[in-house]
Amino acid sequence: LALLTKPGGVAVFWPAAGISAGTLIALGASARLPVVAGVAVASTLASLLGDRSIPAATVFTLCNVGEPLFVAWLLHRLYGDNLSLDSLSKVTGFFLVSGLGPAISGGVATVGFILFYDPTASALTTWLNWFASDALGIVMVAPLLIGLNDLRGEPPEKWELGLGALTLAALIMVAVICLSSPEHYWYTALPLGMLLPALLAAHCRPVFAAAASLVLGVAVVWTTTFGLVPVDIDEASRLLDRASAGRAILLAISATTLVLAALFAERRSALAALVDSNGRLADGLAAGNVVAFEWDAVTSKSKRSHNARPILGDDQGSHFLNSVHPEDRTRFKECIRGLSPKSPSYTLSFRYCSRDGRQLCLEERGRAEFDSAGRLLRVKGLTRDISDRKMAELA
Repeated sequence: LALLTKPGGVAVFWPAAGISAGTLIALGASARLPVVAGVAVASTLASLLGDRSIPAATVFTLCNVGEPLFVAWLLHRLYGDNLSLDSLSKVTGFFLVSGLGPAISGGVATVGFILFYDPTASALTTWLNWFASDALGIVMVAPLLIGLNDLRGEPPEKWELGLGALTLAALIMVAVICLSSPEHYWYTALPLGMLLPALLAAHCRPVFAAAASLVLGVAVVWTTTFGLVPVDIDEASRLLDRASAGRAILLAISATTLVLAALFAERRSALAALVDSNGRLADGLAAGNVVAFEWDAVTSKSKRSHNARPILGDDQGSHFLNSVHPEDRTRFKECIRGLSPKSPSYTLSFRYCSRDGRQLCLEERGRAEFDSAGRLLRVKGLTRDISDRKMAELA
């Protein structure tokens, strides 16, 4: 109730909307009944204590109950159970749904406010206050509850937990310093406070960035709302201006932090998938006794997969041709020279003298790439050790 400043009951943001919606999103249908009961009781008491009439309190209660149910239901329909804000598409969808729910409930609440409480109130202003406060409450608080639910299934590693805890502690300390200092000193501490959520987004899971966003949001709300002394009608416009500025800051903090966290989470996921794919590819190449290669025709340098050393004895790089058996070297060169845009592929068997003294029989399958003028750019392919097969054929 302290968030409901006068005049007009303007709240910079309404965290109760985020608590109820975030709980339903995180816990699903099992939390529906207790959340509905808790929201109904709390909303009714808050409305009555806030000087609302019983019909107005009833309308507000129905809106406060229906809003998180709708938001959680729609997100469940879009993304299924266990929503996690680890991709840009999910964050975008979360923001859209977080705005749609308050927009609908705000329309009904505005009708009840004008009919049963203040017939002279501006419908647009009332709706905007409800919409902005509840939407910001959801986007500021719900991501933390969603992230905490994710940690239950996959606890963080010790380094991530330590880094996240230390960074959040530093952010809380910066926020306390800002709140206890004169306003003109904020310009010194605020850049550090804005940097810390980005640091969390880059190195930790989105739940830590969501926690950092909420810490900064509390600091903004405190200075915008709790720091205000009671105002009279003449100061109403100044209060509304400060509330609008506070909401803009909250939206910027939340959107920037969650988007950065999602982008970095996508990057980490893609990197992990690439490492896993490369590992499986390396295992497959090793199992098949095959070496992958790429030869640059411009620089005459070649790259080979990591299993080249145990199979070929060494990764010869640009000197690979020098290790081809002298009797097969000319045929090897002619094969490469004969490649053309119309005939870019080749299969060639040749003998290879490794540095460890072995003579191998290799089979190479490659494909050339050319530029628009028909000039050879590179050759990619696979080299396989067929020495055992040749020995069996000779036997």
